[in-house]
Amino acid sequence: RFNYIEEAVKDSGHSWSELSLEELDYYWNQAKEKGL
Repeated sequence: RFNYIEEAVKDSGHSWSELSLEELDYYWNQAKEKGL
């Protein structure tokens, strides 16, 4: 799941420090839904 989040952050064009915990949680839940 962490790899998925890393890719999603990179693809979003934002840096880690720009994203809120809610946004990171959204990516985490996307990864879970995809079975990662």
